[in-house]
Amino acid sequence: MKTKITSVLLICSLMCLSIFSTHNVTYANDNSTITYFEDGSYLVTIIESCDDYTLNSRELTITENKTKTSNYYDSNNELLWYVKVKGNFTYNGTTATCNSSEVVAASNNSNWKISNRSASKSGSTAYASCTAKRYSGSTVVQTINRQVSLHCSPSGVYS
Repeated sequence: MKTKITSVLLICSLMCLSIFSTHNVTYANDNSTITYFEDGSYLVTIIESCDDYTLNSRELTITENKTKTSNYYDSNNELLWYVKVKGNFTYNGTTATCNSSEVVAASNNSNWKISNRSASKSGSTAYASCTAKRYSGSTVVQTINRQVSLHCSPSGVYS
């Protein structure tokens, strides 16, 4: 009887593990998100201020620079590569505009190479993207396309 209960519990546990291991898990707070992948790697995305802004009291607008960075780590907590969007935004409580965007992407690991860097903007959102490829010798064994978007609301809330 004891072995039957143990077997049933073991089977149920394995079924739960297989259900949960097939999905990415994301945790978030106001300025960052963490997404965990099946292989133990994870992506940390952070919004940061650049500490410079301009207040135009005549037009009641604020212009400021913000960044949003996605850092890709392996299961050993080693930073492998990152992509960052830098955006310049103007907002006034009624409207928001992205004035410019810039991409910064780099590898911190010799097995990973970054290509296809691009930046764009649309309305009140700045975009940056890149392709990260992991090599084993001269063979590509993994490819990740990543886009980071940074949106400014009319009241200056970033997401």
